[in-house]
Amino acid sequence: MASKSNALDTNVKDLRRIGGNLKTLANDTLDKAQKAENYLHTESSKNINKIVEDYTTRVLGWGFQFTDHILDILNNQLAKCRPVTNIYDATVVVLCNQALYPFNGFWLSIGWCLFFFIPAIIFCVKLAKHYRRMNYESDFDQGMDAEMYEMGQHDAPPHYSQSQEKKQWANPKNSVYPQAPPGRC
Repeated sequence: MASKSNALDTNVKDLRRIGGNLKTLANDTLDKAQKAENYLHTESSKNINKIVEDYTTRVLGWGFQFTDHILDILNNQLAKCRPVTNIYDATVVVLCNQALYPFNGFWLSIGWCLFFFIPAIIFCVKLAKHYRRMNYESDFDQGMDAEMYEMGQHDAPPHYSQSQEKKQWANPKNSVYPQAPPGRC
């Protein structure tokens, strides 16, 4: 039993040594976790933005490096032969300057026409009521009612002519398209 007591005493001493150290380790771990959480809340967005910026610069740099390499090959290795350079320059001028620019100008002009034409249509429709012909009733002030004349109940007045009849029915009741009076067509 003495040996078991000594073994138990040794285990208790070992546990005290580990347990005292365990408490400080746990406190240190909690402090580090708190610092990491604070860092994530305050500094992580800045670091993520910097990492994304660096990555995009790196990826775009590959494209720029490739175009620089191609232009260097065209200018220094391929351009040593003057006829090939002339062919390349003529192709660029024909495709870009003489074909693509006028095509882009055509579509640009169509776009500007649509941009201004649609509001102009709306504006014209809104103003159309102001430009319609109005009824001329000054000839009928001599005691003859226009509706009775149009219905054929009275003979035409002596001062009445065909052009005045056209003025009369040019826009009855503010309609869009003129219509002939009933019984006159």
